[in-house]
Amino acid sequence: MKIVHLSNNDIGGAGIATVRLHKALLASGVASTLLTKQKHSEDIPRHFQYDARNSFIKRAFVKIGLQKDELKENALSHLAGRPAGHEHFSFPFSELDLATHHAVKDADLIHLHWVSDGFLDFPSFFGKINKPVVWTLHDMNPFTGGCHHADDCSRYKENCIACPQLKNTIDENYASEMQRLKMNTLSEAGIKMQIISPSRWLMNCSAESKIFGGMEHHAIPNLADVSSFFSKDKDECRKKLGIPPDKKIILFVAKDSDNPRKGIQYLEAAMEKMSAEYVVCSVGKTKNAFPGAINFDYVNDVAKLNEIYNAADVFVLPSLAENFPNTICEALLCGTPVVAFDTGGIPELISLINGRLAEYKNASSLREQIKYVLSNPGEFRKEEIAVDAQQRFDPEKIVKAHMKVYESFNVN
Repeated sequence: MKIVHLSNNDIGGAGIATVRLHKALLASGVASTLLTKQKHSEDIPRHFQYDARNSFIKRAFVKIGLQKDELKENALSHLAGRPAGHEHFSFPFSELDLATHHAVKDADLIHLHWVSDGFLDFPSFFGKINKPVVWTLHDMNPFTGGCHHADDCSRYKENCIACPQLKNTIDENYASEMQRLKMNTLSEAGIKMQIISPSRWLMNCSAESKIFGGMEHHAIPNLADVSSFFSKDKDECRKKLGIPPDKKIILFVAKDSDNPRKGIQYLEAAMEKMSAEYVVCSVGKTKNAFPGAINFDYVNDVAKLNEIYNAADVFVLPSLAENFPNTICEALLCGTPVVAFDTGGIPELISLINGRLAEYKNASSLREQIKYVLSNPGEFRKEEIAVDAQQRFDPEKIVKAHMKVYESFNVN
């Protein structure tokens, strides 16, 4: 069986998850190929970057009252005036003709991942392919009218009319048009499709959606990098990194904390009433949010990142919207307990032996749970946490679960 994975990127949370699965399948003897729009790594086997110069979509009508040209040209104008504070919002259009790429044409099965931001064109792609499709959800966009996180809105279950994320734009009902386009496209194409979600939470949201509601769903965790993240001696790691041995280290990791959904404002508020013995160690862009913090900026060296996780006493993820955070998996593999808000797929990763959940958007609760973990080290044993994570994120088990989905289509 030949499988092609489509992903906008080979980096970022979704991109990393895609690359890990692709490599694991290759290691298992599966004929796997990866096709991305962006390419940042040159050492991924059987990896192709889509060359936009070679093929563009020939325009066609879509049955929602407008020609696709008009829809695409007008799409971005529908975001003008969009209220601040929301996550990404994207449209199911692209200039790229992915269906004609040799990696797609040669495959027996197509595995979609994060394909937004002008990579996959819904009408053209599904209108041309005649192959089974597996779609791994990394956020909500595939089954909504455009938002990537719906917040408290559940309109994706029926009709994305009067979209709260398009309030004050030229057409608050535009998301409903996009939702209808996706539904009509899949209905007319008659594609055999199954949905995979790394978390049961997102799987349940998808199963209740208007677009994917009638499809078969599976909850399969993302592959964690068990070979790169593992337990090491805390004191040795601190000495190597120059981290004080007598402080209680709270680790915070965010590529860009400017995104309010990363919740740095709640960790800032939680730290205001913490004594000097509690020190934040941050990785990524934090704009000196924490006085006296130890900041490593961006860390591309996986070995160093592993040492940072091991040097911490607790990893804190104050995100307001998450599916299956790679950072939590990495921390647990290192044996570092986790404190995070009770939201999205996060509760599925946290147990009594490896961390605590804080009340959603409650800085005081976040502070108390951090203090509890740091004050009760006997309840959160490093080796026990690491072994439990290794068993839960066992690559062989996760690859077998994917193969079971692939083989259910009965393709050669």
